[in-house]
Amino acid sequence: GRLGPDFVPVLIDMQSMAIGSEADFLGKLALEVKEALGGAGRDLALPEFRPGTNHAATFQGFIEQVLHIHPDKKLILLFDEYELFENKIDAGLMGEDVLHILSSLMENHSVFLIFTGSQHLEARRQDYWRILGKSLYRTISYLQKDDTLRLIQQPVAGQVHFDQGALAGICRLTAGQPFYTQAVCQSLVDLLNDRRGRQVTLQRVEEVVTGMVENPLPQMIFLWDTLERDEKLVLALLAEALPDDSAGATAATLSK
Repeated sequence: GRLGPDFVPVLIDMQSMAIGSEADFLGKLALEVKEALGGAGRDLALPEFRPGTNHAATFQGFIEQVLHIHPDKKLILLFDEYELFENKIDAGLMGEDVLHILSSLMENHSVFLIFTGSQHLEARRQDYWRILGKSLYRTISYLQKDDTLRLIQQPVAGQVHFDQGALAGICRLTAGQPFYTQAVCQSLVDLLNDRRGRQVTLQRVEEVVTGMVENPLPQMIFLWDTLERDEKLVLALLAEALPDDSAGATAATLSK
């Protein structure tokens, strides 16, 4: 909401976007736009993707209609795990036209695109991602310790108290990686709500982390699956080589 009411952010999580066809994907994308508009999109008709028609062009027409009805609005399409566009195109679930239409909307209308992912753009299929040629790039890295502590405590300030051991445990486990820090904290809040508690101890941190390991998040599975065999081996050895939470391990230790 910091950009003001004229900007309409539309989050599209590509990882949870289970689709069977291009029309299915674009239909869900249109629905996300309609819902993001809230009351302003209540009477907006969703596009119909008829067989034999250009589905990407139909979607473009829908977005142009939205902006015609609401000329003061600016759409921000936020694609998380953008790499999965390639998977869906390679699997035949959608065509490259989808990316071309997004590029056209960005260049000719009040539509902004933000792509985030866990893999560097340089490693992606360049023929697919020419649309990002004029884009700005930002690397989102690990948080400094003070920022990590603020991310842990500030959203629940006055409601939840963290023991020092719990704070140190979360920082150790996540190393300030923003997503995993938030994932651990969300699990802690869920646990406190279930037990009607307000105190976070190291024991409770260990409890929720055990649950996350036994029932990993889709992002954790996706990250593991993208690793090479040697990378998986190093991480497995690292887990075995650390006797406690304060220890480190050298390359020589892992080799041995």
